Amino acid sequence: PYLQRRLLRGFNSQLTMKSIVSVLFLLFHGSAFGFAPFLKHQRAASRRQHVTTSLSLFMAKRKLSAKEKRKRRAKQLTPRPVTGKPVNFNTKPAVVQETQETSPDDAAPPMQRAQQLLEAQRKSVDMLKLVREKVESLNYEDIQSSLSSSGYSVIDNFLGQAEIIDKLSQEGLDLFEHYDMETDLNNLGSGEYICSIQGGEEQYKISPRSVEFVVSLTKHMAPAFQGLNLDPSACMAAMRIYDKETQQASLNLLPEELIPIRPLSIVASDDNDARKISALYYPSDGGAGITLENGETISGKRDRLILFPSETCIHRKEPWNESQVDYASCIELHLVQRGYTV
Repeated sequence: PYLQRRLLRGFNSQLTMKSIVSVLFLLFHGSAFGFAPFLKHQRAASRRQHVTTSLSLFMAKRKLSAKEKRKRRAKQLTPRPVTGKPVNFNTKPAVVQETQETSPDDAAPPMQRAQQLLEAQRKSVDMLKLVREKVESLNYEDIQSSLSSSGYSVIDNFLGQAEIIDKLSQEGLDLFEHYDMETDLNNLGSGEYICSIQGGEEQYKISPRSVEFVVSLTKHMAPAFQGLNLDPSACMAAMRIYDKETQQASLNLLPEELIPIRPLSIVASDDNDARKISALYYPSDGGAGITLENGETISGKRDRLILFPSETCIHRKEPWNESQVDYASCIELHLVQRGYTV
């Protein structure tokens, strides 16, 4: 504008008409080039707004179901971190031939060694059979009805055998002491550790019944949920343990403001997440459990199995009660959809 005013006043008499036209040409095109991206952006934004408005009007015509509403709310929450990848148990034998439990004593007579091996194999078969029978005895019409109406389903006295339940509880402690478990960084100060249950020789040596529990429950429960196309040979599973001594030590070191408050969350909010049905099994008492979005709490108690949809159940995992227990564990398992690439 300043240059234009000076030109109109005849500031430089030596400028020819041709040079004035050239200057004005540059001024005009410089402005046009400067505004072109802005105008292009404005036009694109206008088109996007038109498309968004059209989609909104279209979506408004169809009333969302309760499940779709829960899933939409869930997408706004932070998804729960994935613990490991789905494990295909078809490639891992349920009974490992050379383990601490199955390996016979080399110093024992041949007959005694054979008996030891047979006894270990019998325990494995009995565990797989027990879980299969318990899973197949469940009323899945009632379970699916409860999942749809309440968002969860509870099965108490699931295994019903004290010796097996105690063994699963002890194996959690054995994994904590002899396996590479990781601190739950999402819940600092909770005294909780976690590791994936993947089978294999090393892990089976320490926790044979836990591996068999996961294998058998996955194989026989997945087909029962008709319509979900669940894989009976693959799942995502983890052992979570609580240690009171570790919790107290961490609380002494961590400032109170660094101890996170457990938020409501969801297991699978991504459409590409393979997890469809989640299960929590508690071999011991001590609190824990989950709290739902509506404030209802389902506590974790001995021999209780909690089922809920991975994609729609908005909940918070509750900590174990340090006044009730020094040590506790939970087996977490997620049934996954067929076709998921491991």
